[in-house]
Order: sequence, then structure tokens, then C-alpha cells
Amino acid sequence: MIALGLADLATAQRADLLASVSIYNQDGQRLLEQYGPVHRIVLPDVPGSPVTPGAPVLAREHAVNVYDQGRPSDGSAIVADQVTQSTVGARVIGSDTEVDVRTTSTTFDWTASGQPLTVTRENGASDITTKTAYDAQARPVRIDMPSAVANSRTNGADSSFTTYYAAGAGSPCTSTILDGLVCQSGPGGAITGGGSNPTQRITTTTTYTELGLLDTIADAANSSTRTTDTDYDGAGRVTLVTVTGGVGAAVPTASPTYSTTTGRVLTSVDTSVSPNPPTITRAYDTLGRLSSYIDADGGKTETTYTWLDQVASTKQYSNPAAPTVPNITTYGYSTDRQLLTSLVDPLAGTFNATYDPVGQLISQAMPGGVALAQAEDPTGSWITRTYTGNGSPYSGTLLGETVVENIHGQWRTRVRGDNLTFGTNQRYDYDLVGRLTQALDTTASATGSTCVRRDYTFTGDGGLNTNRTGYAETSLTSGKDSAASCPASPGSTVSSTYDTADRITNSGYLYDAHGRTSTAPLPAGTASIDYYRTDMVQRQTIGTNRQTWTLDPGMRLRGWTTETNNGTWTQTAAKTNHYPGDGGGGDSPTWINESGSSVTRNVTGIAGDLAAYTDAATANVFWLQLTTLHGDVGQALHYTSATTSDSALAYDTTEYGAKKTGTTGPAYGRYAWLGGKQRSIETVANSLILMGVRLYNPATGRFLSTDPIVGGSANAYDYAGQDPINSFDLDGKCKKGFGWACKAGTATKKFIKKHCKGVGGVGACVVIGGVAIAALSALALAGAIGLVGALAGAFEVAIAIFVGGIIVGAVIALVGGLIVTAQKLSDGSYRRTYYNPRPADPWQM
Repeated sequence: MIALGLADLATAQRADLLASVSIYNQDGQRLLEQYGPVHRIVLPDVPGSPVTPGAPVLAREHAVNVYDQGRPSDGSAIVADQVTQSTVGARVIGSDTEVDVRTTSTTFDWTASGQPLTVTRENGASDITTKTAYDAQARPVRIDMPSAVANSRTNGADSSFTTYYAAGAGSPCTSTILDGLVCQSGPGGAITGGGSNPTQRITTTTTYTELGLLDTIADAANSSTRTTDTDYDGAGRVTLVTVTGGVGAAVPTASPTYSTTTGRVLTSVDTSVSPNPPTITRAYDTLGRLSSYIDADGGKTETTYTWLDQVASTKQYSNPAAPTVPNITTYGYSTDRQLLTSLVDPLAGTFNATYDPVGQLISQAMPGGVALAQAEDPTGSWITRTYTGNGSPYSGTLLGETVVENIHGQWRTRVRGDNLTFGTNQRYDYDLVGRLTQALDTTASATGSTCVRRDYTFTGDGGLNTNRTGYAETSLTSGKDSAASCPASPGSTVSSTYDTADRITNSGYLYDAHGRTSTAPLPAGTASIDYYRTDMVQRQTIGTNRQTWTLDPGMRLRGWTTETNNGTWTQTAAKTNHYPGDGGGGDSPTWINESGSSVTRNVTGIAGDLAAYTDAATANVFWLQLTTLHGDVGQALHYTSATTSDSALAYDTTEYGAKKTGTTGPAYGRYAWLGGKQRSIETVANSLILMGVRLYNPATGRFLSTDPIVGGSANAYDYAGQDPINSFDLDGKCKKGFGWACKAGTATKKFIKKHCKGVGGVGACVVIGGVAIAALSALALAGAIGLVGALAGAFEVAIAIFVGGIIVGAVIALVGGLIVTAQKLSDGSYRRTYYNPRPADPWQM
């Protein structure tokens, strides 16, 4: 209240300013306006503005919806009450003028399909528009990217089509039994502008069993076809998934076995290996909760639960020197709200947490005498985080940061200070569609300060599709007796070009038949990348160094080796990941067998981020991880006892995760940028980041292979809509909260979790209640979310978790951004549709 200047106001006045207000029309059918709570923001830098650049002001978010613009008034329209324009801006306290306004406009096919035709996000002279076409049954059949719309073309690689099974639909999509299911999806035409690279995007053709279950998925492009075959038992459960053909290394052949009494998945076996096939083994307690999990390399985790189904303890048999002696972690909960308040790790020590009245964690006591405190603003955004020491071995502030957002929830200013450096501060600018366009990054030192200016531009067709077409960096140093200042103009621009499939075409980039980057120039040298047939990374080579990954039956990164070449390849290290269950992300192991007999255990704190890592045997010897509001590892403190530390390292990166130009700090460890989320940078020369199912290049802010979820981001290679500060794509599948495609998959999983028992990830119940649901016995789920939605959603989750996710990309590509798996399942607003009724606009939230 004091920070907002509201302390002297009457209670009713404060309540009004801190409230969220919605205004409807008289019949309650139209939401006309919304006001958010008052909070501190930073406005865009506008020449001549009386507001000092970077200075906070008090404002409320103000959203306005306009309805039915262009709707016929002759009675021919089949829909009404549709939002055709929405604006979101800042209403500064004391002013009636809207500032920092962003506008989205939608046109509708009022008389035929009733569906949205175009969605436009206004961006000055370069508005971004996507377009959708429908068939006579109002099903989407073509989606045009912004570059296609701008050039009035529908037959290029920047358009996508979908064909449905129907009687007389023509080969290969003729079927009366499968009428309405997606048959084929692919590009509108050939790729242009790609030079000597392959000229076709993938076309996916799907067949089904007579029960409507996925049978085969064929991904074809450039004379290469990858086929995924799925077999079922009499109960409609998956028994075998194989992937053949295509480009890349062979993947495990996944085969689950089921309990004859409960139907739960007991094992997942790679049947392509004989003898001694790699096997994941599960056991359950009498309530159906996962009680034991053994990964493909014998790593065992046992779990017990409270009477409220909360995890009470985990036992990890992670010490190879004492394989029968577990490391036991215990969890404690508050008696009133049952919030997690204590976590006792046998080697790192004890974590304790406190919460605010609405259940948000506000403090965490950590091992080593370190305490975390954090606070949020009235909108629920975290704006401060501070780590302090209690005096043994550290005292005072170790790491602290404060951010102020714009009205759209994006960081505008950030101040970071710690005991290892002189501190930094950043100011960020965005365009009207929310893409990062500039960062002013000032670092203080004993002799003054240096401001580095980084500019990002998006121009032409590539820019319309949210490809970064220009990058410039320059710096300015100020003396210690001078006020810090930043360069007034950008540095020399490094330009990038793109083809109509959004592949970067700069010198040195090559692609394989399935659109995966096979050669890329990186700061550490030119990299050659090989893939598995399912697009997971298999090998990276730079010069005389290479790293090779293997997969387990769950299609997760099982382990890796590193090699050097002095005439022949010689192995220098071999490491193995161990997982505690089916969920949690493919590249987030709980412990790792390093080379030799050493083991690294990753300890997640109560706050949800990586908090420490230890070995497998020695108590109170660990690296404490201090993570930032963004989820980066800001500091790593090494403890040799509970009260003794012999090393402290500070980390810092650019907004896209690249090491800052000119920095001379320590070489990055396994986890740095997004290290709190266990995004590993342990690749050749730390040049790439393992981001779920894809490789991410921090130098360009792009993934190296195509998005497995169509519409999961602004284009097939984009990271987080080019807003790496405020948005995330941690699994390589979907920008968090980005578009209907990502939300639909999340909603499906929530539905299954809600209606099934099992704590070991949704997995334990999905294969009996997931693939069985996909088989549509009793059509229970079909009645809630639609036949195709139930099929696609349940099948995707079941396959992904139990037989490895090897067709996740194909399943969602099959859906083609068109089939909704669930619509607002979390709030009970079910839709009975065969397709997504919303525009396939990747920007629409």
C-alpha cells in the first residue's frame, strides 16, 4: 500500500483501485470493458513525453471489446455477439487518456461458417494477419501465415491445408466410416527462397482403425517418408509403436505391458534390443498411486503418500557404492491449507517455506543459512526476489532483483545486484505485438559503467512471421564520476534472411528432408547435428569434439557420451540420466551418473526451481543454486559443510540466453539460463541448450527443428514469440499460454488428471483411462469434448507418457492445429465439436 501511495486512502477507495472490474451490456452477453488493479508500470519511451524513461507510474490495465463490426443487418448472419476488435492499454491514474495500446481485429464469415476469417494484430505499418478458410461444414481447410496474407497467396509453403475423410473425398481420403476425421495435412506449395535446401515441407497422412484409433501416420517430404505404426490389443490399449523410414537414427521400439487385474501400465520395453532390452518398470499401491519406478538403467525411486494423496517421501537408490541404501527425502505440509512447508533432503539439508493469504510462496529458508524472499504486485506478477545470508558463511544480500512491467505484463526495467559483482540494470522495449526490440544493459564496475545496446528488428516477409531479420549490438562506457548513459543509436546490423518455410537462409545453414537444421554456424564453430527419426537430437559435432545422446523406451534422453578426435574418435566421458517417473519433462533427470563412479543429484526446492545439487553420499557438500525471477541460475555457492563455503560463482546472460559479449566470468555449468527449470547447456562447447524435445540456439533465439505442435508459436522455429524475457517454451512444444493449440493439450491433461487416480504423472491412469478413452468405450469423454478431440487428446497423452512420445509430433501435426482436444475443460465449459472453432492464429491467446 505504501509503495502504491494508497496507505492514506479510505478502505473503500483502496478496494476500488485494487479491484478487477468487468463491465457488461444490459443483457450480460457482451463483456464491454475490463479494468485491472492499480499497479506500478513503466510506459514506452516516447519522444517528448513528460515521463522520464524507465520511471514507474501508477496505472490500471484497460481492455475494451467492440462487437459485430461488419455483421450483416439483413438477417443472413448465423452468429452474433462476436468480438471484432479488442484493445488493451494503460489508464494512468489521474489521466483519461489510454497509452501503450495494443489492438487486435477479427473478421468473420457471418453467413456461411460463422467462424473467424482473419485475425490482425496492429503493428503500425506492418500489421500481422493470419487467415483461415473453411469448407462447407465450417471446418478449417487452409491457414495462411502473415507472409502469405501480405502477398495474397494461398499456394506457398507459408500456407497449410487440411483434408478430412469423407465419402468421395478422393484418394487417399475416401471413407464413410472415418467421415470427419483428419486425413491429410501439409503445405500449400513448395518452399521458395531456400537455395539448395530441400523444397518441401512435410505432408502428413493418417489412417485409423475401424474404431477410430490412430493406425499409421506417414510424414512425407523430399522423397523421404517416416511412418509411425501403432498396434492395439482387444481392449484398445497400445501394445507396440514402431517408427520406420525417414531421416535419422533408429529409435527404440516401444511396447507397454499391462496389469491383468488393474489394467495399469507395468512396463515399457524397447523390443528392438535383444537380449536384455531396456525396460521401465512401475508398481502401484492399493490406491493405484505410483509407488515404485525403475528407469531403463536400473535407477529406482520409491514414493509414499499422505492420506490426502500428497507425496510424503521419496527414496532414491542413487549411490552406486551402496545400491541398496536409499537417499530418503521427506515432505511436510501445513495443517490448515495443506501447503508444502518443509522439504528435508538427506544430503543438501532442509527447506522451509511460508505463504501469503492466497497461497503464494513468499519465503523459503534454504540450506547453508540462505533465505529467499519474494513479492508480487497487485496483478499477481512477481516483481522482487532477494537472497540473504544469516552470517554463516554468508551475510547480507547475496542476490537481489526488482522488475517493473509494462501494462501488458512484460518486463520494462530490471535491477540486479549481488555480492559478487557491482550489479546490472536493464531496460527493455517491445513493438506493438509484444516482440522484444531493444535491450539497454548497463553493468557497473569500480571504474564506471558500461551500457550495451542490443537491437532486434523484424522486417519484410520474414519479420511478419516473427523471424528476427536484424540484430545490432554496440556499447558505451562512462567514467565513475559520470552518469551512466547508453548509445543513442544502434550498432552495425547483422541481417538474416528466411525462406517461405521460415528456415533461416544465412550462409552456413543446411537442412535435411524433414526441415531439421543439419549444419549451423555457432559462436564456437560450425556445428553438424544429427537427429533421431522422431526429431530428437542424436549427435552434435563441432570440429574435433562431438556429443552423442541415447534414448530410453520413454523417448527421453537416456544418456550421452563425449568424444574427441585426434585421428580417431576417443571417448572422454559417458553419463546417464535417471528419472523418478514418467512425467516432469524429458530432459529433467533427478540424478545423473557422471563419468566414473560420481553421481550428481538435482534437488528441487519448495519454490519449484532447481535449488541445489549434491553427490550421492556426502551430507552437507553441495552446490546451492540461487535462481532469478526469470528462472536463471544467478549464483552457485559451493558448500563443504553446512556452514562453510569455498566457492561462489555468478552467472549472467543476454535475454536470449547467450553469454554476454566481453564477459570473463566462469565457464557455464550444466545449468545457467533457465537453469532453475533444468534446461541443460551441456552440449558441445555449451553452444546449444537442450529445450525439451528440441535443440535451442541462444545466439539466434531459434529452435533447430520444427515445432511438433502446429501453431505452438509464431512460426515453426520461433522461440516464445520472440519475447524470451516474459514467455517460455521449456519443452520445445509450445510457448506457455500461446494460442489455443497449447491450451488444448494442457486442458486435456487436466481433464484426465481430474478423472483418474495416480500420482506418477497422468501416465498411470491414462493408458487405462486414456487409450481406452481414445477407444471411446461408452463415449464418455467424447460427449464432453468431441469425438476427435477425445481421440487426439487422450491418445497424445497416453502415447507420450507410456510408449515414449515418439508420435507426439505426428499426432499433433495430424491435428494440424485444427482439432480441439478440449475447450475450457478446467472451468467446465465443454464444447462438442470436431474442430477448433477459434481462428488458427498463433498470436491469439
